[in-house]
Amino acid sequence: GAATHGLRQGVEGMPPLRVFMARDTGVKTMAWSAIQDREGIMYFGCDTVVSFDGDRWRPERMDPTYVIRGLDIGPNGRIWIAGVNQVGWFEPGIPGRLAYHSLMSRLPPGTGDLGDVWRVYAEGDEGAIFVAECACFGRPGRNAPCTFTIPRSAS
Repeated sequence: GAATHGLRQGVEGMPPLRVFMARDTGVKTMAWSAIQDREGIMYFGCDTVVSFDGDRWRPERMDPTYVIRGLDIGPNGRIWIAGVNQVGWFEPGIPGRLAYHSLMSRLPPGTGDLGDVWRVYAEGDEGAIFVAECACFGRPGRNAPCTFTIPRSAS
């Protein structure tokens, strides 16, 4: 009747939607960021990076952090991550898995805790810019990271 017709009318033209719960994904926190690679695999920044190939979820192994805030993919497929006290990238490792490379040990001495690193922007095949609350960290090519301090506003 009329109720059924209204339901159909409200759904027509809408893309299919599927909701995943924590028990499906295996993560403890919400997704803060998402990207998709050339093969169609989705990556989500949660308490770790999880990938979804359209069929199954898989957590990717990486150095500890409690949240991944930013993800970006470079032209060569390298997946850059920005998290709480963690920056680095993933690239293909053993078949079907990604290998994580942390940049934490390459930051300038005395950098200390990064805190929340909110964004990452891929810059070519080998570089990225990471944006934290009070600093930007650049990894231009294969060179050591450089740091730019952002002054806090006077209170």
